[in-house]
Amino acid sequence: MATMTRRRMMESGLAALVSSMSAGAGLAQGMNPARLRERSGTPPTARVLRQPGKPGFEIGHIPMPAGFIDNAALKLNLPPAPEIVQLLNRISYGFLQEELDAAEAMGYEAWVEYQLNYEDIDASELEDILNEFLPTLTMSNAELFELEDFGQAYIELKAATLFRQIFSPRQLFERMVEFWGDHFNIYHQDDVTQILKTSDDRDVIRPNALGSFRDMLFASASSAAMVYYLDNFSNTVFGPQENYGRELMELHTLGVDGPYTEEDVIEVARAFTGWTLTDETDDLFTFYAPFHDFEEKVVLGQVIPAGGGIEDGEFVLDLLADHESTANYLAKKLCIRFVADDPPQSIIDKIAQEYLDTGGDIREMMRTLLLSGEFRNNDALKFKRPTDYLMSVIRTLNPNLTDAYFRLIFDFLITLGHLPFQWPTPDGYPDDAVYWTSTNALLNRWNFAIGAADGGLDYFIQVRIFELMDGARRPIEIVDTLAERILHRDLAADDRAVLLEYASDGGSPNQWLPLAEAVRKARGVVALLLSSRYFQNR
Repeated sequence: MATMTRRRMMESGLAALVSSMSAGAGLAQGMNPARLRERSGTPPTARVLRQPGKPGFEIGHIPMPAGFIDNAALKLNLPPAPEIVQLLNRISYGFLQEELDAAEAMGYEAWVEYQLNYEDIDASELEDILNEFLPTLTMSNAELFELEDFGQAYIELKAATLFRQIFSPRQLFERMVEFWGDHFNIYHQDDVTQILKTSDDRDVIRPNALGSFRDMLFASASSAAMVYYLDNFSNTVFGPQENYGRELMELHTLGVDGPYTEEDVIEVARAFTGWTLTDETDDLFTFYAPFHDFEEKVVLGQVIPAGGGIEDGEFVLDLLADHESTANYLAKKLCIRFVADDPPQSIIDKIAQEYLDTGGDIREMMRTLLLSGEFRNNDALKFKRPTDYLMSVIRTLNPNLTDAYFRLIFDFLITLGHLPFQWPTPDGYPDDAVYWTSTNALLNRWNFAIGAADGGLDYFIQVRIFELMDGARRPIEIVDTLAERILHRDLAADDRAVLLEYASDGGSPNQWLPLAEAVRKARGVVALLLSSRYFQNR
């Protein structure tokens, strides 16, 4: 995206969002595209329509072949993508040709280092714009509590998260932020977490996403949002509350199959008595000694002597951070996110060993993962989750974004069930294809792809179809040009044949098409490519 265009799209989208909130409408009131279209008179989102007596479906009035969608959406053995394309697909939310060119010029290993050292990538333009339009992002917890409407912080954090995924040049970093946000999941609508999650994201997750797991674990334990969400604010010697202690071991460190017992859960809860909330500090966290259990405790066979205070909880955090089960659990989760739903044990073992060797240095773990043969030789085995899919459509197509585009993204992610921080339980959003590949889930993705391609969503995003076509007027040119621009990889021969037959209406793939017909076919090919497993996988 050109700098001025990019800045304009960010500013106009944020300005429209702020205007919507201040007017008491739009996102703040659950605005969705259907109601927006009722206001504006714009056409409805395209729907997949079966044609009586014919296979396939229509985009508006464009007949589409069933075979490509039905086969490619399920195809697992795709022709391999170039190694650098696979890397970009895995560590970014989609990419433009200019980003691919830059990565190819640097080379695979250099691009990995470039993204790992995110601090050296200038994202100041984006962050300055976000801070200008979304003031709650920099507020302390105490300041957030002074807001008249908690919904402002709730919407602004979600907006910042999605804008960063679309516009930030620190793509791997934003992926890691998403990963750890799932790992230390906090439901955004659990009463005051609407405001407290802002500081948790800013002060716990983002500073440590490619840093030290130990530091992030400690920061999470004293995060007001986590203390509230997992009920540790009510954990006292007079009435122990086990929620945080249980999830700390089961979800944050050792894993559900970790070597702990029910007695360990009780002992960990005792260690964290007195870790609570107060209105006397800006971050709201405090250790309140009168609520602490000062008696001896035993966790995982390790004795915590009587008489300790906040140090009891800190001892537990150190014990868990150093544990081999934590290394194995985190390594497997990272490999599931970046390699495959069922990753090879060999790569899990490598990442776990890196964790143990470096004391939980996430950057080193990711370097080992991204440079490993298991990562580089596993192509397109991860199915994109909804946010990943929508962001990659936008980043890949590079459409004109109207002032209303953020409301479209927000509403579709509600429909697709993947709005940031909306998973209600502490385990975070699922990270396997099975959960995200129901018929309705795929249908919603196809609708988005179809609407974007054929102009049904022009009120929100406007695909630059002539730029994508790059002068192509023959079916074979249309198919090959769009496949290269959108997928950056070869199609299987049978899939390419289906697209050529569609684009040529069964005629010669070399025939010269009138401009209107070429554009119509190009829009159809775009929709098919975006709906295919080539694009839906990464």
